[in-house]
Amino acid sequence: QKALSKADQMKIWDKTENPDKLHDGVITAISRQGGQLLHKGVEYDFMIKPEMLLLQKTEITVGEKILFSFDNENHCMLEQTKPRTQILSRPDPTRKNVERTIAVNMDAIIIVASIDSPKLNFSLIDRFLIGVEQSAAKAILCINKCDLKNEENSAELYKLDVYRSLGVDIFFCSAEEGEGLEELFSDLAGKTCVFLGTSGVGKSSLLNALDPELQLRTAETRERAAGRGRHTTVMSQMYLVRNDIKVIDTPGVREFNFLDLEAHEVQYGFKEFREFLPCQFNNCTHEHEKKCAIKDAVERGDISKWRYDSYLKIVKTLSVKRLAPKQRDILLF
Repeated sequence: QKALSKADQMKIWDKTENPDKLHDGVITAISRQGGQLLHKGVEYDFMIKPEMLLLQKTEITVGEKILFSFDNENHCMLEQTKPRTQILSRPDPTRKNVERTIAVNMDAIIIVASIDSPKLNFSLIDRFLIGVEQSAAKAILCINKCDLKNEENSAELYKLDVYRSLGVDIFFCSAEEGEGLEELFSDLAGKTCVFLGTSGVGKSSLLNALDPELQLRTAETRERAAGRGRHTTVMSQMYLVRNDIKVIDTPGVREFNFLDLEAHEVQYGFKEFREFLPCQFNNCTHEHEKKCAIKDAVERGDISKWRYDSYLKIVKTLSVKRLAPKQRDILLF
């Protein structure tokens, strides 16, 4: 069957037969033909209108603000989606050039990293931050497993000062011992947020510690090989926890890939570069060119050497093929 164009999709989405009888809701879980929605603090099961089922696999997702109807027996039917603000998506596992939406409409994205097991990976954090920068969501960095802190794994924690200078809030936590959880929880009050991180960093453990009633399965309960956690969240799910926080838990990732980012666009994902742009040449790669403003800033210490090296590493991993940039912000992992 021929895929629908974006214009045709919007015609279907905007079709509302009884606007006076529609109610506001937020999707908290999605399945093949329906899911769960949140309305006035109560969760309901809902079905998707037949004409919208063609869009369900890639277009309707957790966090969606919707309009729905009740029938005489209080069954819910999804009638229409509202405009989105932020989008979290990833390349489809089976179709590399197709994006699959994971979550939408989040106020904050909490990048979860662990101080050990797995070790703190600053290159991966930088890649996550580029993705977050493409959306209007606020970036928050949570360093988990601080109970494992020792002299060896603390040697590079000074690098976190760079993120603070860029306006990234940082929280040190231990889901095991409860350290830093109340501070993080207080900061998230009233927000819709996404917890994003690689497998094994303790996202589910953090959420369980923040709200024990969730009882999410953790890497420890699924571990099959020493030192390597397994994916414990297989699809996105929204949870309403105390302090009016809506948390979208996403599947863990083992790497962070960009679908539509060109090499020359990477520089704009590093906030500290911006005051020195543009360079003398518009196509400057900031690697070998003379009189490069970015390289000069690194030499003066205005840009940290390790962040500059991280920039070069990311650029080298991107394909040289130039793709047409999208007209909307998307967050890909």
